[in-house]
Amino acid sequence: MSVFGSPELQGYLNRRMRQTRDPYVPYELQSYHRFHRAINEFTWLLKAFYAPVEELKARRFRLDELFQRYIIANQISTEALSADLVTERPLAKAWQRGCAQALQKIWYNELAFHTPSLVDPFTLDSRGVSINVSASQLRLAFPSWRIVNAYYVVYHSYRALCEVLGAPYRPVEHESPLRAFKATKLALSIDVLFCFPFDLRYRNDLPRSQRLRSLLKQKPYLNYRYADHPRPPHYPFCSVLRRVVADFRGRWQRWSIGKQKQPYMIADLLHDFRNWVNYVDIDNVVALKGEGYRGFLDLDLSTIVYFHAGMTELAALAALGPEWLVEVANSFHERFVLKEASLMRSSVPRPLDSRMEIYAHLGRLGDIVWRPAPAPGLVRTSLLPNLPSTRAKMT
Repeated sequence: MSVFGSPELQGYLNRRMRQTRDPYVPYELQSYHRFHRAINEFTWLLKAFYAPVEELKARRFRLDELFQRYIIANQISTEALSADLVTERPLAKAWQRGCAQALQKIWYNELAFHTPSLVDPFTLDSRGVSINVSASQLRLAFPSWRIVNAYYVVYHSYRALCEVLGAPYRPVEHESPLRAFKATKLALSIDVLFCFPFDLRYRNDLPRSQRLRSLLKQKPYLNYRYADHPRPPHYPFCSVLRRVVADFRGRWQRWSIGKQKQPYMIADLLHDFRNWVNYVDIDNVVALKGEGYRGFLDLDLSTIVYFHAGMTELAALAALGPEWLVEVANSFHERFVLKEASLMRSSVPRPLDSRMEIYAHLGRLGDIVWRPAPAPGLVRTSLLPNLPSTRAKMT
């Protein structure tokens, strides 16, 4: 049987693929476009899967709301994380100090990625590209550094997860944290914390045959045209998923035999992107001038960065508790953010601030108060209605 379902479904997908052609890509951007396409299609899977049907039909997506729906839909509760992720801890003081330092590295690099800030960091659809067009042009005047910033947020997220969950790794070896995450019991967090599409990974011995069927059973409307990718040639959701996995497979196959013992994940794609933009290419980067390319890349990277930082904070909440996390976050805010005038002048919520609002709204912080005042601008974190049935599932 096909990896992606029945022969009938496979035939339908093949027909749709033959009826479509990828849009024209200038020669000078073809190497870059391979990364751009894979990242954009990955974030489309996230948006299409978690957005309500009406918002999906209207192509209206908000980052803060997607993050809340991700937590709610996957029932990511502190209790579940504590039971499934938290193992034996090292010595308490040294462990807590290492966790605090690791989390602050995420927040530091995330602020670097978001400075200067977008006009509206939450609107992820074409409206967001239009609203942020001038800001994205400025932020990606030197695209390589924004890509590197994004990668290091994700890198430090895995490093912090190793610290929080007690997985040994070599701090002086760059690839060690992600390898430790993949190779130890932390991989169980794939099923608890890293849910679709962040659980997508490729290794030739990983089971995949029932994956698409399971997703479509949960949300059959993903078969409809309004779940197709919004940009030409409008690949259906199933085809987008197949293309992302195929991209992971192709990159995994270029690894050495020894490295192929590990699966390929979205973090590996960002690592490859960072290496390519830093050490391999210059022509594509210099040619990257289009507002659409820059705008969508900016929003797609922002989405991946926001979610990775958030998933690590959720693990820290489970392992160390809300009082500890808020104390560390407040300390970082007072020692760094308050003393940087450019950060304090920002008119939009800082990423950590918006996620703390979300955790408080979803009951993750208990009675603990997140002290920093909201940004002075009109853009605010959108908090979903806190339905009793939703709260019951989460607690």
